[in-house]
Order: sequence, then C-alpha cells, then structure tokens
Amino acid sequence: MVASTAVRTRVALFDDMPDFQMSLTIACSNAGLELDQLENVREWAGCEDIAVVVTLDRPDRWAALRTIRGSSPQITILALLPHCDVSACYAALDAGATAVAARDSEPEHLVTTLLAALKGQIVLPAALVEAFVDQFRTRHADRAAVLSELDIELLRLLKRGETVTAMARRLHMASRTVDRRLQNLYRRMGVRTRLQAVAWAVHWRVLDPWT
Repeated sequence: MVASTAVRTRVALFDDMPDFQMSLTIACSNAGLELDQLENVREWAGCEDIAVVVTLDRPDRWAALRTIRGSSPQITILALLPHCDVSACYAALDAGATAVAARDSEPEHLVTTLLAALKGQIVLPAALVEAFVDQFRTRHADRAAVLSELDIELLRLLKRGETVTAMARRLHMASRTVDRRLQNLYRRMGVRTRLQAVAWAVHWRVLDPWT
C-alpha cells in the first residue's frame, strides 16, 4: 500500500472508464489524495493547489493538457498514454505533462508516480530516459569536461528534486541568482529542461545514476 500523505491533495481525473476511475479513486484515497472525475477543463485551469491525471486517448484530452498547462504553469500533471512509446512520451512532455506513465499500469504504481511528481522528482518511463541519453551521446560529450563544481552541485540538487528556493537556501544564494545560473547551465549543456539536464549528466557520468 502507498504511504499516506499528511495533507489530502485534490486530484482531477480526465478518463472515461468507470472501472479505472474506481480503482484509481481507491488507490488515491489510500495515499491521502482526494480524486474527482470532471470534464470541465475551465474549472481546473488556473488552480495551483491540485494535481491532474489525464488519459491522452483522444484529441480533446491533448487540448485539455495544453490548456491547463498554459493557465497553470506550476501544476503537476500526470499524462497516461494508451501506448507508452518514446514518441508519445515526447509529445506529452512537450504538451505540458510533468510525468508520463502507461494507462494500463497498476493504480498503485500510478499513484506512486503522481506522488513523486508532486514532490518534484523526475518520473519517466525507462525507454524515454534511454532516448534522452541517445540523443545527447553524439552532441554533448565535450561539454561534460567544462562543468564547474557549482554546475555539478546544481545538477545534483536537480536530480534530487530540489526546488529553486530550496537550492538557493542550501547554496546561500538568492533564488533569482540560482534560477539565472540554471538557465545559463541549460544553455551551455544544450538542453531546455530539468529532465534533459539530469539525463545528460547521468549519461556522461557527471552524476551517479543510483544516488
């Protein structure tokens, strides 16, 4: 059973299958999450105190994902894919998903994935991580040798799921300074997101994949 959270977080579910809705509702309740099945995207757009689970099985769900992400940049969104291949995972992340999982995963696994994403941890299917690594293999090898100690520490904190505020406190810097350094680091590494930066650093052995 998934460990219970201290505060019940509201979760909006966009999925049409009653059996799946029921099983996920039970798994969420066991983990301290309050799940609602709603189709009104406008009701959830702009909210920051919830999480969203959306099954991307038709065009309007992809549109809903983009709408919610556009109006709620900080919200946690778990995208469920009927076919969790690399191209679909890329598309879901590009549309605004925080994490991606297969629609046919066990409900407890989906809740564990959602809880990890809520904590800011990196949650991706193994095939997608491998694709990230392959993508960087021929383009970024020379850049690993020019990272400073601060760059490596920032990457280490990113991998642990630390927020910019937490990083700033740990490094005794202003949050704005940390954010600026991260953006500069991403630019030098040739990546755009936290996920890509961590995958790059693990591949080039800048970071230990198991710690």
